[in-house]
Amino acid sequence: MEELFVLVKKIPSGTVVGYGAIGRILPNRVSGLVVGRWMHHCPPNLPWWRVLGGDGSIKIDKLDPEAGLLQRQKLIAEGVTFNNDKVDEEFFFPAEALLTLGD
Repeated sequence: MEELFVLVKKIPSGTVVGYGAIGRILPNRVSGLVVGRWMHHCPPNLPWWRVLGGDGSIKIDKLDPEAGLLQRQKLIAEGVTFNNDKVDEEFFFPAEALLTLGD
């Protein structure tokens, strides 16, 4: 899980990465579903709201509508826009690039 949290911390403000995309670049690859479960345990200082479904949808709102609303609000505050409840494609950051970013 620690490797996941290191990557999430690197996601630039105003961008998002899909659960599955992050799972594929971890040293021990995991599915997007596993990434989603691990995200429930992330430290409070991580930008958890920048991780969402690969289709741009907010997945947490099914489990916790308030958290889903908070995620949407935080993304909008960073300049991210939505179209039909999905983040516009232009805001997706390539997960592989997280591997080359410094801390």
